[in-house]
Amino acid sequence: MLLKSTLKYLNYVIYKYLNNIYKTLTFSIIFSSLIIYLNLINNNRVMIMCLVNILMVLLIILNNFIYYKLFDNVTRLFNRDYFLSKLKGLSITKRKVAVTVISISQFSQINTLLGYKTGDDLLRYISIRITRVLGMKICISRLYSDKFGIILVDVKNKGEVELILNRLLDKLKEPYYINGVKLELFFNIGCALNDTINDYTELLLRAETSCTNSKKYGFDYINFFDNISYNLPTSTYNLNKDFKNALLNKEFFLVYQPIYNIKNQKIESVEVLLRWLHPTLGVLNPVHFIDLAEQTGIIVPLGNWLIKEACKFQKLVKEIADINLTICINLSYKQISNRDFVNSVKKILNNENVSGEHLNFEITETVSMQNPERLVLTMKQLEDSGIKMSIDDFGSGYSSFKYLLQFKASTLKVDKLFVDNLNSEFGKIIFEEIITLGKKLNMKIVAEGVESGEQFKMIKNTDCDYVQGYFISKPITSQELIDYLIEIKENQKY
Repeated sequence: MLLKSTLKYLNYVIYKYLNNIYKTLTFSIIFSSLIIYLNLINNNRVMIMCLVNILMVLLIILNNFIYYKLFDNVTRLFNRDYFLSKLKGLSITKRKVAVTVISISQFSQINTLLGYKTGDDLLRYISIRITRVLGMKICISRLYSDKFGIILVDVKNKGEVELILNRLLDKLKEPYYINGVKLELFFNIGCALNDTINDYTELLLRAETSCTNSKKYGFDYINFFDNISYNLPTSTYNLNKDFKNALLNKEFFLVYQPIYNIKNQKIESVEVLLRWLHPTLGVLNPVHFIDLAEQTGIIVPLGNWLIKEACKFQKLVKEIADINLTICINLSYKQISNRDFVNSVKKILNNENVSGEHLNFEITETVSMQNPERLVLTMKQLEDSGIKMSIDDFGSGYSSFKYLLQFKASTLKVDKLFVDNLNSEFGKIIFEEIITLGKKLNMKIVAEGVESGEQFKMIKNTDCDYVQGYFISKPITSQELIDYLIEIKENQKY
């Protein structure tokens, strides 16, 4: 009776919690054990030895499969599945929990430039540092390729968690030396506490959201969950209803970030950026609604509206300040793949009486990879109208150099990662080599994300043509930009 009950329980566990391969292995082990038991009764020693060896092999195989089920193969930390199961278990205990997600900024770039082996070595070094700071008893997991998860249990309050995370961040920011290369990394951290939630697995979603939102504040920023930042990206239904009427209600507006010409010290172009003045949530950045725009298809009429408004502004600046600005506009995949896109742009240019040479469309590698053939055709048609093309965020993807060869563009915008690493010898070398490559392809070079005088000074000593970032100007309204341009023009007279 006891044997029958035991086997019945094991059968329940196997079929509830393990997949087919685990079921097969576990059943084989149980079956082998049962045969050994029967042979022990009959005193069949040869059969027992054979079965013991088989049993040991099966146990080793099962142990390996369980390891890969629970642990990350690169860092040997827990994987995402175990992390979620741990949270489910903690939900029952109702203990005070803080879930943290740590993201390595531009980790894909390191893989691209230095190779995946270096990337894996770096992940191991980071996991060791996290473990040394927090200790072995803390649940630490590698959630994705460049993201780590941490569960802090029995925390007192937000202040205690913040102290722990600041101590961890200070350690993570220290340089990494891998194969003779010095790497200085940047991190974004999101954290959520279980103040008002019973399902702790929801904390992971909140922490991931907070981590994503922290990127708008820059690097090495710890962002704690709050209801507003959480509701923006996750309350899709409510935003969807509001979003469909936003264009009709004229709730969208544009801001402009100047791009500074290093050689002649003038503002010759600006990047146009979209904002949504939500009736209750206030001003929202595209990070909160651009995916929604793509999913609903509203991105196409919204994009056409943006181009039209940008052309009106270009004409206005010419009339008021007598400056022929080039307007730089980001394009999405949905826009480029739309068969009427080129005709719509030509129609807008004709109606607004603006030359195509004053428009510069920016595309990222993510956009190009979805349908490169379509993009090449669209670019050719736009170039026939005098419109220039830029490669945006160069170096942030997995195949940047292939991407560079694939599309002919007039401008190369170097990703912020390289600007942030200018203070290291290795980073400076890469930045200069990218400029050299762009120049050989007859491209103008723009350094993105320039935030300090030190960065500007270093870039000025290179062959870079333009800089863009908060050191020059934050994104500003149309009237602020016109006043800014007039002021610069007046100062240059004297």
